[in-house]
Amino acid sequence: MHQIAIDLPGQVRAHRLFVKSWQRLPARDQQAVRIAVLRLLECPAYPSLHVHSIARLPGAFECYVSRDLRLLYCREQDGGLYLLNVGCHRCIERAHLLRLP
Repeated sequence: MHQIAIDLPGQVRAHRLFVKSWQRLPARDQQAVRIAVLRLLECPAYPSLHVHSIARLPGAFECYVSRDLRLLYCREQDGGLYLLNVGCHRCIERAHLLRLP
């Protein structure tokens, strides 16, 4: 688990897989992820995020960052977010390989 310096509120933590995926994203996509995370914190039901649970990974959720980019995360008991991964739809297909906190 890593505290990452991506200009997000303190109630956001990240899995090492998210950090690696984040670092590979172009600046434009990183900004889109920041916006999606802020929206998730403010209003998890924000319509453009299309939030839904992941059947292969109970307790985890997927949201749309853009047409091709997905964000996997868990909600923590304190209302924060634990970011699991970010990437194309393939990261959803491999979600069951992750270990949740």
